[in-house]
Amino acid sequence: MAPGELVELFLDRQMSDYIVIGNLNNTLDFRRRFPLGTLVLLMGEYPGQGEPASMVLVDGKPGWVWDYEIRPAIHATAPA
Repeated sequence: MAPGELVELFLDRQMSDYIVIGNLNNTLDFRRRFPLGTLVLLMGEYPGQGEPASMVLVDGKPGWVWDYEIRPAIHATAPA
């Protein structure tokens, strides 16, 4: 996966039916739940979390997710 690609929110362990998107400065003003399968734009690596994390753009807002919570968007379709 590379910056600029669409990715989908995904959990390989199905612990939940949603992903929590964190904001870039780790405060609580943008921590929202998104359903699995939600398409987001991959913006690049998000450093400093201790585990691999990525910056994403969702609903027009930047956020971050753990790398194991995303995968290539294999279910995306082109507009009709």
